[in-house]
This record gives sequence, structure tokens and C-alpha cells, in this order.
Amino acid sequence: WSPDAGIRVRLKVENNLVDTLICETEAVTKVANKWDTLNFSFGTPIKDTLNLNISYNKLSIFFNYGVAGSTVGVDKTYYFDDIRFGGITTMAPVMSPGSVLNFEPDTISYNFADFSGGNTTRILNTIKGSIDSSSYICKMIKKSGQVYGGSTLLLRYPINFTSYKGFKVKVYMPRVGARLVLKVENAADATKNYQQEATCKKANVWEELSFNFSGVDINKSYQRLVFQFDLGTMGDGTSNYTYYFDDISFVSSVVAVKDESLLPNEISLSQNYPNPFNPSTVISYALPFESNVNIVVYNVIGEVVKELVNETVAAGYRNVRFDGSELSSGIYFYTLKATSLDGKQSYKNVKKMIMIK
Repeated sequence: WSPDAGIRVRLKVENNLVDTLICETEAVTKVANKWDTLNFSFGTPIKDTLNLNISYNKLSIFFNYGVAGSTVGVDKTYYFDDIRFGGITTMAPVMSPGSVLNFEPDTISYNFADFSGGNTTRILNTIKGSIDSSSYICKMIKKSGQVYGGSTLLLRYPINFTSYKGFKVKVYMPRVGARLVLKVENAADATKNYQQEATCKKANVWEELSFNFSGVDINKSYQRLVFQFDLGTMGDGTSNYTYYFDDISFVSSVVAVKDESLLPNEISLSQNYPNPFNPSTVISYALPFESNVNIVVYNVIGEVVKELVNETVAAGYRNVRFDGSELSSGIYFYTLKATSLDGKQSYKNVKKMIMIK
């Protein structure tokens, strides 16, 4: 029983004598102020891997994982009951060659984790068209929050990129020129990711977009799909920032995507996510051109805590992870300084982040 829908609930099993022998997984609440049943699959862990040779005799549960209670303004109270071990009736989806995420089967649990203003739900298809007459589709409303707001979908197994090098996604956009960034991401380390962007040519009609993933590192493991519409633009929750998508499928060959179409329009520094954090967080920034980049973390008295980046970085959307395991709780600041290689354009910004242990 949760006062909010769409929050992350993490479940951890561990050995009570060796606290490094753990396995963690998550589910997302679907309703508010009502009893609901959440299914936690340790076959798709968030952290570490379930080892059947280990005795797990301690269970921990974390509501609204990654968010400090004091940041919401009022106390939050959660209730839980009837923890049952065994087979689950629904499972996370699979993205493998030949498969299509069509959001139809009731045996699949499409639990989206929303972040920074994105809000995705699975709904009945009331806007059927010539290329999409399915019963269910997904709807994202981009609200005010951060310009990078979106939603993440955890998959049952890592994505198999051995033979297939791209995706196709059906979208229904509110205006011509609306964009979708499709990202694959490692469930334990968000800095291990690869993303591509496509732009729609039609408004208020179903259209199929192609995404070229031929450059993905197949030696890395990707268990998450991340959806970000109009990355770099703040949403307002209106129909102009309401998007629909459906039928995500693999393709074996793709048309090359021009790098220029993927570049941001300006240099920007985003708020770290999650924030507050413990023990690590991801800092995202955007470069429209190759730049000399310096990112530094400071404490509240201006002392350097750590220099994260000090090098020439290619144009594009970039992420860097900051690990605060050795720091105490408190407020920290991070700065981005970027200068074009010809020295004609420069940028500087600073943002605050909170470490809570």
C-alpha cells in the first residue's frame, strides 16, 4: 500500500553473516492509496546475480528507493503484507532477435520507472491507425521536471545485439519534428549506455522510426530501454508534450544515421540523477561541438572533492558517474567548464547535489 503510484520499490536478499552476498531487484507501484500486488523477479536483478548455492536468510525492502523522505515535504507511510516466495504470474519483457515489444500479453509486466518529469503508462489504443491497430499502446506525458525527463523499462534478459543492429519503433507524435531518443543501458551502471535519436515527419498519425545501433559495444550488457522524447526541451504536461509508442522490434540492417542529426543545439549541464543519491549518481551534459571539458565536484566550503573530467570530449550527449562512497552526507556542487577547440565559444555552469547515507 503506497500513497503514490510510479515509485520504485527495491527488494534485497542477503546472507546475514556476509553482507556482500546479496541480490537486489525492483518493482514499480501501479496505484496510489490502494492495496496492490508487486512481483519481484530475481531472474532480472538490479544489483548482483542470484546464486542458488548461497543461503539468503535476510530480506530488506526499500520504498521510493533513491529518494530521501525529507525531500518530499511531508512524511510518507507505506504498508506491506503477505510476502510469498515462488513463481510469479507476470515477467519482465524480453528484447531479442525476432521478438517485438507490443505491450499486449497480460503475462508480461511492463513496469516503467519514470524519472525527472517523464510519465509512461500502458493504455488501451484509442488512436488506431493503418500501421497500428493493436489493443494496447504506451503513452508518455512529459511534465515539468528536467529537460531529460523520460522513462525506463527493465528487461528480463540483456539485449542480444549479435546479429541485429537496430530498432524500429512506432510512434504517434503531437507535432512534426518531435524527437525520440532510444537508449540501451546497463542496469547496474548507467554510464554503460548507447543511444540514438530519430525525428518524426508526421503529426497525430502513426509513423515508424528507425534507430541505428550498429555502433553499440556488443561486449557490454544492456538490460534497460530508456525513452526520452524531445530531449533538451522542458515538458509542460499538455497535449503538446504527450507521446505514444508501440511495437519495438529488431532490424538486421539499418540506414546510417548522420551524426549531425543527433547533436544537441547548445552546451548544457543537467541535474544529476538520482538526487539525493547514495552512494553514486550520474551527471549528464551535452556538447554541440568537440570541446575541452572540465567537470569538478566541490564541497560546501569550495574544496575540490574530485575531478571527474579533464579532457577533450567529442560532440554529443555525455554521462559521467560520480561515486560518493567515501564521502559524508551533505551538500556538494559540481561545475562544468567547456570551451570549443577554436576557443571562440565557452560555457560554465554549476549545480547542487545532495549525498544522503
